[in-house]
Amino acid sequence: MKKYNNIYPFLLLLVVVFICHFFTEKGADDIRYMHALDDQSYKDFITRHYYQWSSRILIDSTIVLFSRSNIWIWRVLDSVFFVSIAFLIFKIFGKKDEKNLSSIICFMILLFPTWMLSSTGWIATTVTYIWPISFGLIAMMPFKDFSNRIPIYSYFGLIPLCYSSNAEQMCCVLIAWSAIFYFLYYSKKRKQEFYCICCICVCLFFLLLSITCPGNHVRAIQETMNRFPEFADFNFVQKISLGIAVPYHRLFTFNLLYLILCVALLILSIYKKRNIIFSVILVLIPVFYSIYMILMSDSPVSYVVLGSCICPDVGSIHFIILIILSLVSITLLSCNLYSLFKEVFPLLIFFTGFCASLLMSFSPTIIASGERTMSILYICIIILLFISYRRFLMETGNSKYKKMFTALIAFSAIFNTAFFLFLHAGLFEFFK
Repeated sequence: MKKYNNIYPFLLLLVVVFICHFFTEKGADDIRYMHALDDQSYKDFITRHYYQWSSRILIDSTIVLFSRSNIWIWRVLDSVFFVSIAFLIFKIFGKKDEKNLSSIICFMILLFPTWMLSSTGWIATTVTYIWPISFGLIAMMPFKDFSNRIPIYSYFGLIPLCYSSNAEQMCCVLIAWSAIFYFLYYSKKRKQEFYCICCICVCLFFLLLSITCPGNHVRAIQETMNRFPEFADFNFVQKISLGIAVPYHRLFTFNLLYLILCVALLILSIYKKRNIIFSVILVLIPVFYSIYMILMSDSPVSYVVLGSCICPDVGSIHFIILIILSLVSITLLSCNLYSLFKEVFPLLIFFTGFCASLLMSFSPTIIASGERTMSILYICIIILLFISYRRFLMETGNSKYKKMFTALIAFSAIFNTAFFLFLHAGLFEFFK
C-alpha cells in the first residue's frame, strides 16, 4: 500500500479541481469558436485561420472541438490536465522516498491564480495556456534521470511536444531546455542527445511556422490598431521595458503566489542566516507597491480584477518607479536563489518563467491579454516553491521552519481556493 500513498493527494486534488470546474461556463472566445464551423468545414477553418489570424493550428482546432462539445467533457479533461501539472512536477523534481512531497505540491498548485483563466473564455484560455504546459512537461520527462539512457518508448513524448510547441511561449521554452540538455549530454558523452535533437527539430518547425504564418502578421497589425496604437512607435528598449514592467506590475499587485515565494525564501534565509536583508526587501517591495497602487487609484479593486494598469506613456513617473522596483527584485531574487541553493538550476527555472513573459514585449496585446500570458511564469514559481520545500526537508528535518513553511503553503492554498469560489460561484452575491 505504501507505494500508492503518493497517489492519494493527487486524487483528492482532482476532486477539488473538478468541483471548482462546476462553476465554469462557456464565454467570450468559446462562443465564437463554437460557431466557427457553422458555415465552413474544418479544412476551410484551418486555412482561413492560418492566413488571417494565427499559426496555432493544433491548439485552435482543439478549442473548436471542445467548444462545440458538451462542456462536461472539457471540465473533466481540464481537471485532469491541471492536476497532471502537479503530478509531473512531483515526478520530475521530487523523489519517491521523500514523504509529504505529493501533498505539498498539491497545495502549491492550488496557489495558481486560476480565476484569471476566464478572461477570454475558460475553454479557449486553458487549451491555449494550461494544456501546452502539461504536454511540455510530459515531453521533458525523459530528461528526469540524467544518468540513465533514454528508453525508446520515451520518443512518444514527441507527440505531446508537437501540441505544446504550437504555443509560441512554450515553443521557445522547450527549445531552450532541449538545447541545455543536449549540451549536458554531449559534454558528459552520454550518447543520449538524439532525443534532444528530435525535440529541437520539432520546436524549430513550429517556431518557423509561427514566424512565417501570414495570419500572425495580419493579427499583429489589427491588434496594434485596435488595442495599443502607441505600440507601433515603441523602439526595442521601450518594448523590453514594457515586457519587464507589465508582468512585474501583476506580480507586485496583491499577487499571493509571488508573495508566498518571497516569504518562503525569507524563511530559508533566516534558517541559513544568509541574505536576510535582501530577503526582507524582496518581501517589502510588493507590499510597498500594492500600497502605492491603492494610493494612486480611486478603485484599487479594479487592479486586482484587470491585472494591468500600465500607462502607455513609458516615460511616466509611475512607469519608471515600476521598472526600478522590477530590476531590483530580479537582482535580489537571483542573488537569493544562487546564495541559498548554490546551484544554477533554480536560477534557470526562474529565468525560464521570466523570459517566457518577456516574449510578450513584442506583442501589442501585452496588456490586453492579461495574466494568462504569465501562466508559464506562475508554474515556474510553483516549481521554485517545491524545490525550496525539498531543501527544507533535506536540511531542517521536522523543524519549526519546515512546519512554518508547510502551514504557510497550506493556508494560502485554502485561501486561494476559497477566493476562486467566491469569485466564480456567485458567493459574493450571496453575502451581499
